[in-house]
Amino acid sequence: MKHQKKVVKNFILACVLGTICLTILGCSNTDEKHQGLVITTIEVPFINCEDDFDIDDMDAVELQFINNGAVPYIDVTTYIDMIDAMLHYDVSDMVIDEQRITIEYNPVVYQTLNPPDAEDPNYRQSMIIDFEEDTVTVSSYLFFMYQGIEHVASETDIIQITDVAITEGKSVEIPFYEYGFDFIIEETDTEQNYLIPFHVASLLFNYSTLFKTYYNGDEIYGGGLCIYREEVVRSSSFNGLDIPDDIRLASFDVFTIALDYFSSMKQARQIESYRDLFMKQLPTIRYADSDDYYMEFTKLLYQVDDLHADLPAAGYYSSAPLEALPPFPSWYRPIRKAYYNTAGTYRSTFFSLFDGTSFPPTVRLLDEERIAVIHIYQFTETMPDEFKTYIDNLPPTVEHVVIDLSMNGGGNVNAIFHLLGYMTDQPIVYNNGIAIDGSSRTFTIEVEEDAYDYDWYILTSPVTFSAANIATLLAQENGIATIIGESSSGGASPIESILLPCGFSHTISGNYTFYSTSGTAELGVPVDIEMLNLWDDNELIDLINQP
Repeated sequence: MKHQKKVVKNFILACVLGTICLTILGCSNTDEKHQGLVITTIEVPFINCEDDFDIDDMDAVELQFINNGAVPYIDVTTYIDMIDAMLHYDVSDMVIDEQRITIEYNPVVYQTLNPPDAEDPNYRQSMIIDFEEDTVTVSSYLFFMYQGIEHVASETDIIQITDVAITEGKSVEIPFYEYGFDFIIEETDTEQNYLIPFHVASLLFNYSTLFKTYYNGDEIYGGGLCIYREEVVRSSSFNGLDIPDDIRLASFDVFTIALDYFSSMKQARQIESYRDLFMKQLPTIRYADSDDYYMEFTKLLYQVDDLHADLPAAGYYSSAPLEALPPFPSWYRPIRKAYYNTAGTYRSTFFSLFDGTSFPPTVRLLDEERIAVIHIYQFTETMPDEFKTYIDNLPPTVEHVVIDLSMNGGGNVNAIFHLLGYMTDQPIVYNNGIAIDGSSRTFTIEVEEDAYDYDWYILTSPVTFSAANIATLLAQENGIATIIGESSSGGASPIESILLPCGFSHTISGNYTFYSTSGTAELGVPVDIEMLNLWDDNELIDLINQP
């Protein structure tokens, strides 16, 4: 039996459309399930803001609005055509069967590494969009992980993936109807349009890629992960307008379904449903004054209590869309509050050991220059080259190198492998998995750098997070370094950008998680040797020199 549909109240958009001078193309009929709906079609330009992405601008992309509402819909074919240069599939891989669209493709695991058997039907991934049931079903989350030609963990000239062992997960149905979404088949005189909310399309087809789309009421923009922060994107004729009720509801819906089905936090925190958890917050979000709306959404974001749930940015309805949305400590939940309290204490202690006002020397020599301590505060793209310079300039007396990540909160993942390539000439093996479908992948990485022959240590603390946590995990799992100090705080998932219908944007932890042979590293990596005082040079010297 068809599930009972949820009814969302829509508000009139006609006056807004008239203000921004968009082209009205007319109305049309719908499938039997949606008889009586009025569908209005407009055209807006699509503008690609990134030269690195070979995607053409388009003068006119059709968007649809239902019953004079403000939530934009888009035809599935139209959306895929718009960004298909970024996907490993295109509309020719779609099969439309009355109420369902099926997309199938063979994932290319990495650009230089073919699937185990490109003709193996068991490896072929699929997604079914069901317009009768308002659901999306994927054969496994590998569909999402590899759909982007430039996905989030691409190889570089230095870092080569030489082997991948994949355990395919189970099929997962995403019940969009439970989150208030309606998929619609529009019937015109010449064709059928399969309409889904624009931000659902963005969630499905841009997930785990480096290319995002942003609709600001006037145009659709495309670009990198931070496209939503560009001034041209957030400047709109909608700036300062009241936020319609259906936009507020749809934004809450996208926010919660992203947490429930496109983030690792639901499983890591053992939360049954973020939607149910935050439902009591919906009235505050729904009825907040438009001037306070984005600040209220920022408060809700910090209720997630995931350090990767961050970087809030106001949307295109804001009268000041370029102003930052600063968090207030009173909004923090236990995990975030504990991290920042600990980080504040540890940083004060750390800097007080020197002159209290500046960073210590990047390289310090101890024990008659037998021990070198190298402080790394962030994993940037340039960090590995800087690290190599430090190593090249060490005196010949150095035998032991301590990489101090105790004040490192993360950064670029590729920098991790580049750094480890200077520490070992052996292949680097790592594991990650997706809890929602049970899939897992084991990678073998080779780094085309000459390794240095030292006795390696990594110093960590509860401030060590995200990329620094992952670097610690891989060094420990591969026997590259001895981990000393205090256990890291965690963060073992990539960051994913989420864009809401109201224009509010933020990051969350993505679906896959790095894990060790003993389990996930989401809550941190235990040390091999504990230290009572992380920055006591005498304790460090004694630890290294112990028999």
